[in-house]
Amino acid sequence: MAVGMVAFFEVYTRQASLGLAFAGALVAGFLVGLLNGIIIVRIGIPSMVATIGTQFFWRGVVEVIRAGQGERWSSPRTPSCVMSW
Repeated sequence: MAVGMVAFFEVYTRQASLGLAFAGALVAGFLVGLLNGIIIVRIGIPSMVATIGTQFFWRGVVEVIRAGQGERWSSPRTPSCVMSW
C-alpha cells in the first residue's frame, strides 16, 4: 500500500493526471504483489511470513524515498474533489 501511495503521488506530481496516477499505483502494487508471490511460490516461505517481511521491507523503501516526509494533500495541483473529503 505504501509503494502504491508513493507511485500515485510521484506520477500525479509530474503529470497532474488522476487517471495516470491511479494506473501508476496499480502497476506498482501489481509488481510488489508479483514479487511477493514469487517469494512464496519459488522459495517456499509461508505466505504470512513473506507478506509481513516484504511489508516491512517496502515500508522502509518508502521511508528512504520520501526521506521520512509525507505528501501534502493541500498541494495547488490537488483537485477540489480530493480537498472536499
